[in-house]
Amino acid sequence: MGTFKIPVTILNPSDATRSWTGDFLVDTGAIDTLVPTSRLEAMGIHVRMLKKYRMADGSTVELKTGTIEVAIENHIVGVTAMFGDENATPLLGATAMESLGIVVDSSNKKIGWLNAIDLA
Repeated sequence: MGTFKIPVTILNPSDATRSWTGDFLVDTGAIDTLVPTSRLEAMGIHVRMLKKYRMADGSTVELKTGTIEVAIENHIVGVTAMFGDENATPLLGATAMESLGIVVDSSNKKIGWLNAIDLA
């Protein structure tokens, strides 16, 4: 299975004119979406809480989080964003993908869409 990036637009839920579009790594192993702190601050996203995350190596880190909207191909959803380091690759997390109804095709390095999202 390979990794790949897709274009994602993030928006300030309180002011959709404040947005940023970048290439995000599709990361089914990450729960939340990660965005460099400077991008979130420039959009006026405020820290809502500190949240502990377990890393791939088993260590834990505490990161600032806030709320953003994620837009991909005319689909939009509100999600938790992690405030990442400045050199961090933006990550599209599993919660955003599941809420949007995205199906990941890692072999062909592309996404698809569910016809319907399960309620149960």
